[in-house]
Amino acid sequence: MDFDEEDDVPHLSDNGASNKKRGRGPAKGLPSGPQMVIDQWGFNGEPIGPYSSKFASYLGQLVRSRVHINTSWDLVSVDLKNQMWDEIKHDFVIDESKKKKALAKMGLLLKNFRTKLRGRYITKTIPMGKDNRPPYEVYPGIMTKDDWEVFVEHSNSKEFKERSQLNAKNAAMNLYPHHMGRKGYSKRVEKWKSSGLLQHFVDEDTDSSDCSTANSRHLLWFCARTALNDKKELVCLNPKMQPLLQKFYEVKQSVAKGEFIPTGKNDILTAVVGKPDHPGRTRGVGGVEGYSTLFGRDKRSSNVGANTLEMISLEQAKEIEKKCEARMIEQIEQLNKQWEERLSHLGIEMDGTRKIPIISPGLCSISRGKNLSFNDGDKCRLGLRNDHGVEEIVAHADVYNTAENQMLHNVPMLANHLKVNVRMVLEEFRMWKIPIAVDKADIFTLADAEGTFVQWPRDLVFFEEEKHATKKSKTTKEKTTKEKTTKEKTMKEKVKTKTSRVQIYPLVSQEQVKKLRGDVLEMHGILAMLRPENCEFSIPLHHDLFNYQSEDDESICVVNREDISQFCNVEELNISIIQSFVYFLSNKLQEGFTNFGFLCPETCSHENWQRDRDGTRSYMSYALTRCIDKNLVFLPYNQLSHWILIEDLITAFRVASLTNNRRTSLSRTFHKVQCYKQPGTTECGYYVMRYMYEIITKHRNSENIGRDWKEQRGSYSTIEMDAIQDLWARYFKDFVLNF
Repeated sequence: MDFDEEDDVPHLSDNGASNKKRGRGPAKGLPSGPQMVIDQWGFNGEPIGPYSSKFASYLGQLVRSRVHINTSWDLVSVDLKNQMWDEIKHDFVIDESKKKKALAKMGLLLKNFRTKLRGRYITKTIPMGKDNRPPYEVYPGIMTKDDWEVFVEHSNSKEFKERSQLNAKNAAMNLYPHHMGRKGYSKRVEKWKSSGLLQHFVDEDTDSSDCSTANSRHLLWFCARTALNDKKELVCLNPKMQPLLQKFYEVKQSVAKGEFIPTGKNDILTAVVGKPDHPGRTRGVGGVEGYSTLFGRDKRSSNVGANTLEMISLEQAKEIEKKCEARMIEQIEQLNKQWEERLSHLGIEMDGTRKIPIISPGLCSISRGKNLSFNDGDKCRLGLRNDHGVEEIVAHADVYNTAENQMLHNVPMLANHLKVNVRMVLEEFRMWKIPIAVDKADIFTLADAEGTFVQWPRDLVFFEEEKHATKKSKTTKEKTTKEKTTKEKTMKEKVKTKTSRVQIYPLVSQEQVKKLRGDVLEMHGILAMLRPENCEFSIPLHHDLFNYQSEDDESICVVNREDISQFCNVEELNISIIQSFVYFLSNKLQEGFTNFGFLCPETCSHENWQRDRDGTRSYMSYALTRCIDKNLVFLPYNQLSHWILIEDLITAFRVASLTNNRRTSLSRTFHKVQCYKQPGTTECGYYVMRYMYEIITKHRNSENIGRDWKEQRGSYSTIEMDAIQDLWARYFKDFVLNF
C-alpha cells in the first residue's frame, strides 16, 4: 500500500507543453518468495538494481504497518526500529552498514504517507480517485476509526496549521524544483544517458558515464530540471531555469580557461546558483546522503571574527527571548492536550477547568536560579523538545560562565541562557535546529554547532552529576565523620571480613561502595556474595495490588542484578524497582493502605501504550472503575526514560464502559500535583517513591485527603533522598532476602 506517484517524467512536445500521466493508487503488498539481494548502490547512497523499487515499496509498507499513525518517528523506540530492520533482513539480503540509511528512508516515507493522507482526505488537494471509502477502511491494518479521528483533529489544530503554513512558505522558496517523479537521481542516470539529455551538459571529450562523484552533481541537477522535445532540443521545464542554464555555460568556459577551479563545496553548481548549499539540503544528490558525507565536515573555529558578523541590538535579543519563552509555554500546553486526548480514548471526560497532572515533563530539571554556580568546562548534556513537547538529550557539551553583556558570535548573551561548547552530537539529532541560530556563521543545526560555542537555554542544560553543592567547613566535616552510626561501621567490618574469605561479585565500583550507607550497604554486601547468575529475584504481584482485570492476570516482578546495580549507583530506575516498592508498601503499611489505589506502571508505560493501545485502554478503564472508592489513585508513569507521578483526586469525571454503550457516572477527576524539583538527571524514580511514601504515611487515615493534603515545593535534601533509598533496601532485605 503506497501513495507514491507514478514514476513518469514529463515529456515535452514542440511547444513545450508538459503531459504528465495520472498518479496511481495504493500499492499492493509484496508477494512472499526468496530473499531479494540489494547490493547495488548509487553514488549518493540510493539503492539501484533490479529490486530497488520493490525495496522502497517494502520499506513504506513496513513502516506504516509497524508505527502508529499518530506517533512521531522521533519517538519510535530503538527496539521497534531494530525489529523492523530484522524484518528487512528476513526478506532482503542487505549489508548491515545500510541500516541507518534504511531507517532514515522509512522515517521519510512515513512522513510522506501522512502528508498525502491529509492531502487526499482532509485538505482535498490530492484527487480521491475511484475509491471513496474513508482511510480507515482502505487501510484497516494501519489505523482504526478512532486513530483517524485523532489524526484529523491534530491536522486541523491551530498549531499544526501554523507549522504547515511555515513549511509551505519555505517550500515556495525552492525556485527550481526537479521533475523526476518518484525515482531519484541514481535511477534516472541511465535514462538520461540513453535519451541524450546528459550529453547536453558534458564536454565533448568527457565520458558521459562518469557522473558518479560529487564533482559531477551539477550534471544531474540540470538533467532533473530540463528535458528534450521531439526535435531533441534542450528545453527548461521552468522558465526561471533559463538564466541559470546560460550561467552554466559561462562557468564551463571559465573552468576551461582555468579562470575558475571547482573544489569541494565550491563547485560548478554552487557557482551557477550563486550561493552555497544549506547543510540540510544538498543539491543534486537526493535525500539519502547529507552535506558532510558529500563534502566532509567543515572545520569551524570556536571564535568568529567580528568582521564577518553583523551586530544585533539588545532589543532584538529581548525579542528572541520572548519568543523562546512563548514557545516553551506552548509546548507545555501541547503536552497537557496530549494527555487529555489519551484519556478521552479511555472514555474519560475531563472537567474543562482542570489540567492533566503531568509533573516535570521530560527530563529531571536541575534546580536553577540566577545564582547557579559552576566551573568553566564542567560537563553537561543539552536537551531539546520534540514535536510533542518532550525533552530529548541531543548532545554532550561543556558549560562556561559569561560576564554581563558578553557577546557570543557578535550576538548578545540572552537572559537565562548559558554559553556551551558542543562536544558531541548524538547521531539521530544531528539535523535538529538549535535554539539560537547564528545566521552569518551558518550555524543552524546541531551538526553545524558541533565543535563550537553557542547559546543554550538554561532549563535545557542538564549537568551529568551535581558537583556544586556548598562546601562544608572543616568543622562540619569532622562532626559528620564522628556521627557515623555504629551499625554502618559494623557492617563495613562485616563485609570486609566476608570478602577476605569468599569470592565476591560487587554490583558497583569500589569507589561507589565507599559511598553506600546503612541498609543499602548491607544489602549490597549480601548480594555481592551471590554469583551473578543467581542474583535474580521474583516478586509476586497480586491482581488486587495493581487492579488487574482477573486473578489470572497476577504477574511476577523480576528484580535482577542490573536493576539493583542501577539503584545503588543512583541511576535511572527500572520499572521493577517501582513495582516492588508498591508491593513493599502494601505489606508494610497495611492499616489504611486500602484507601489508595495503584495503576501498574508497566502496563501504562509509554512503550506499552505504543505497542498495545487497546489493551492499555481496557486495563486503565477497568482499574479506574475498581478504584472508585479509593481516596487517591497513583500512576507512576515512565515517559521516555523519565519517571513522573500522576495522582487523581475524587471530584467529578465520567468513565464510559468500553464493553457496552452505557455511560457510568463516577465522581473523579485528575488533580494537578507538583512534586519536588529534582537536582540532577536520574533522581526522578527516587522522587516518585519518596513522594508516594510521604502521602501514604501522612494521609492513610485521613477522611478528607483533599482538605488535609498539601502540595510540596522545593527539592528533597540529600538526607531525605538517602532515606528513601535506605527504605527500599530495608524492605528488599525483609521481604525478599529474608535477612
